[in-house]
Amino acid sequence: MTLRNTLILIACFALSPTWAITQHDAVNLLKASSEACKSIKSISYKSFLSFGDLDVKADIRQEFGSVPDVGFGNAKILVKGELETQKGAQPFSFSYDGTFFKLHEVGKGEIKTIENPDARTVGRNLGFQYSLLVHPTFTSEAGMDKIIASLKRAELMGESKIEGRDCQQIRIFRTLKNPATQEEKESFSDWFIDKETLLPIGFVSNSIRRTVVVESVETKNQTPFDINDDGHAKEEIVTGKEPKTEGLPSKGEFFPSFKLDDVNGNQKSLNSYDADIFIVDFWGTWCGPCLLAMPDLQAIHQKYQNKKVQVIGISVHDAPGKAEKFVAKKAYSYEFLVQGDELAKRLKLDTYPTLFVLDKEGKILHAEKGRREEAMKDFEEIIQNKLKQ
Repeated sequence: MTLRNTLILIACFALSPTWAITQHDAVNLLKASSEACKSIKSISYKSFLSFGDLDVKADIRQEFGSVPDVGFGNAKILVKGELETQKGAQPFSFSYDGTFFKLHEVGKGEIKTIENPDARTVGRNLGFQYSLLVHPTFTSEAGMDKIIASLKRAELMGESKIEGRDCQQIRIFRTLKNPATQEEKESFSDWFIDKETLLPIGFVSNSIRRTVVVESVETKNQTPFDINDDGHAKEEIVTGKEPKTEGLPSKGEFFPSFKLDDVNGNQKSLNSYDADIFIVDFWGTWCGPCLLAMPDLQAIHQKYQNKKVQVIGISVHDAPGKAEKFVAKKAYSYEFLVQGDELAKRLKLDTYPTLFVLDKEGKILHAEKGRREEAMKDFEEIIQNKLKQ
């Protein structure tokens, strides 16, 4: 009997009502699911993602190949979906054929094309609202092995249904290290394993919920992994270093007025500060890229604080008191305001961090979303040019 058949047999026993529910059984079921993922060379599925008020759905096709892993598990990929907005369902698409990554974002008339990107560049351009749709354990050489290797413990939680499919729910606990602070914290997420196919078709963690409906496996499809195949959209070749500004207010518009509490409970607005230039950063304690950007913001604050440049961090999607506790442990000395969810909603923000550079009247000089290594250099150039005026 092969290892894969052995694991599947163990998993079948684990799904039996008479089987004792133990951590060992949960891990064996995860291993069987991992083997099922590894066996897939091509798959088509529908993916549904909910994150807070955000709802996204997409048709996805993945095909394993000898291509770099840019976040899709060594696979070529074609994604066509819809993002629910106040204007209704808005289409988007992206693809990766092993050489070119292409992205057609909501509301954009051109396709952004990046040649030979790395995973970081793809992630920065996609943002969580698109990247979380993809199930990278499908068509991956590693399957779920990395998840299994990193778990602290696993528990079978019972049977459940996902998109009409009978599943076994597994709760996995892991100790995660914050890349910016190096702090360790235990977290858990729930995985839902299809009892028939053993594929992981559901995932729930904090406010994120992703479910999958598998349509076909190992089906040959000659459609190119290219969203520009119809030739209707204009193609824009980029290097991956340009700021992402899609959906943000334009340069010259005024930043909306607001009143928010600082970490000490004092209500503040832009008028509370004696500044000629503002850098406003929307962030969250849950957002890794946000935390990685903070040392750079602190450096700008220290360099320009005596030149009427005010850096303000506005926390979003954090429980009351959480941002305050985080800031209290850090040595950051720029201003922090909390509970900025409504302000972020008014600005229609969908990616974090999102940063704005404003003049003293609140007029937008620059806006971009996502963490970009070149951002702080660009911010300094804006600051220096403004200070010369």
